[in-house]
Amino acid sequence: MEGKNVCVKNCGDYGNILYLRLNIIEIQNMKRKILLLIAAIVAVSGCVYARGPKVVNLEGEYTYNAPKDEPVKKSELMAVKMARIAALEQKFGRLMNSVGITNVKDSSLSFMMYGENEVRGEWISDNKDPEFTYLVDPEKGNNIIKVKVWFKAREIISNAVPVEYKILRNGTEPKFESDKFNSGDELYLYFKSPVDGYLVAYLLDESETFYRLLPYGKHNGGAYQIEGNKEYVFFSQNNLYNGERKTDVDEYVMTASRNVEFNFIYVLFSPNPIYRPSDMSGGQVDGKSVGVDKAKLVLPSSIGYEDFNKWLTKNRLNDRDMFYNRKAIEVYKK
Repeated sequence: MEGKNVCVKNCGDYGNILYLRLNIIEIQNMKRKILLLIAAIVAVSGCVYARGPKVVNLEGEYTYNAPKDEPVKKSELMAVKMARIAALEQKFGRLMNSVGITNVKDSSLSFMMYGENEVRGEWISDNKDPEFTYLVDPEKGNNIIKVKVWFKAREIISNAVPVEYKILRNGTEPKFESDKFNSGDELYLYFKSPVDGYLVAYLLDESETFYRLLPYGKHNGGAYQIEGNKEYVFFSQNNLYNGERKTDVDEYVMTASRNVEFNFIYVLFSPNPIYRPSDMSGGQVDGKSVGVDKAKLVLPSSIGYEDFNKWLTKNRLNDRDMFYNRKAIEVYKK
């Protein structure tokens, strides 16, 4: 039986040596298997990471010729947005069949027709405040605003849910959609999603403060739960969902302390849970000071500009299913 069952019996010291050598070989083989497994995991992780959108830092410039009757604040907002679009287009290109930025005239109408959704990249957050240079056209007398912007962006690689939402003025039906309000006008939000999910909404005013609109102030949850294929109208005590009572619903009126103010409504929705950022309880304001015939108005809970944008950036980077959009609205003092 030579060559088989070597050193099973009476092998002396050589048997121990052979046994130890066999153990060493087994340990080495095990180490190789572990290393190969770790390498495989790293490789897979690397592939997943490589497929994700890379965040880059961009710079942009734009010269905006403002109409004579346009408020300076609105001109600044338009200049900043167009500078972002120019930088995004240069880096990532345009979506097929979209209008080129060089063909967009400097007017409010054409500006609103051409938005950030026309390019293959998206703004995430500002790295620092825009820098403006103000000139006046010597012939026409209108303002010329030059702006430089610095911001974080990424290529659009998204599975965002295609939701539908409208900002409503003084009515709870979609036909009341508007982007212009007067002090004292009621604000409503129409929303519909094809899938179940979670909704958060905020308003940004000119003081660079974000006010939480949804979930309502009395809701302790991180977001408002949405049922797919169902129409919702928010900020109306006549429209109750999820077992709400009328006293659970916050109703809003728009206000302006100057002739015209510009606000943004931010809407975020995802089929994955969203956890809103921590905020501070709202205060009160004198209604008459903002053109509303009420003694006191209660402000919603609020969060600062930088804290909100840090939260927003983190969520947009981590959730490729998230829908994000913001709409500008104008509010006029009576």
